[in-house]
Amino acid sequence: MTPQQRKRDLDILHALGAIPEMVRTAQCWSEILEEYLPHPGPICAPYQTESSGWKNCPHAIEDYYAKGLKALCNVRSEKAMACSKAESCKALTQAQAVQVRSHHFLCTICFVGGTYADAPIPEDNLYELWDKIKQNPDLPVTVIEGPGECIICPPCYAFNPDNGLCFYSCSLRDRKKDLDVFAKLGIEPGETLPAREILRRIYITIKNVNGLCRFEERRGFEWRNCRTHPWGTFEKGMAIVARELELEK
Repeated sequence: MTPQQRKRDLDILHALGAIPEMVRTAQCWSEILEEYLPHPGPICAPYQTESSGWKNCPHAIEDYYAKGLKALCNVRSEKAMACSKAESCKALTQAQAVQVRSHHFLCTICFVGGTYADAPIPEDNLYELWDKIKQNPDLPVTVIEGPGECIICPPCYAFNPDNGLCFYSCSLRDRKKDLDVFAKLGIEPGETLPAREILRRIYITIKNVNGLCRFEERRGFEWRNCRTHPWGTFEKGMAIVARELELEK
């Protein structure tokens, strides 16, 4: 291996915050590349002045890297997601009871308080679940840990319908969020409660998402904060949910 190749290897490790022989899933590495190294210039074309041994790669200014990175990160096709969306929404409409992973109630509340709360979105069923709960606040909900049979997850870009698992780096963080919510609400995975009762417990016990979805310190890529909604969205959504379902009575 040449000095130039060794330098490039170390530059990549430094850019990704990694060390030799560190193990992560291929999907996680693709996400890290997308965030920390969105273009190859700093690695492949770093020299303002080239010399005989230290030359920039002529392909660094092309779009090969961007195309390859997009292919790595987009594991599910838009067609597959749309098909899962249609099937799961039909099942949700017909269901007399549903299964929801516990932290998705926090996601639902943030969705209600967010900018696009008045229409469905392609990558989840938060809008549809909230609409069903408004129509039937006592809808029986089995609260589960992990994606599994969760009615929210099927359209998600990170959901693997073959095994019912989330394959993105946030899967570890979200597993912890599931268990944190169970602990806050005083219930166990697999318990079934009316939707209104679950939301009432959240209203009483969870005033904000600090320590659940956001942390003061970032301890690693897999444990980064939820970036979907800005500060205050949960509180705004909780106020709307409490008013719609009369949780204060």
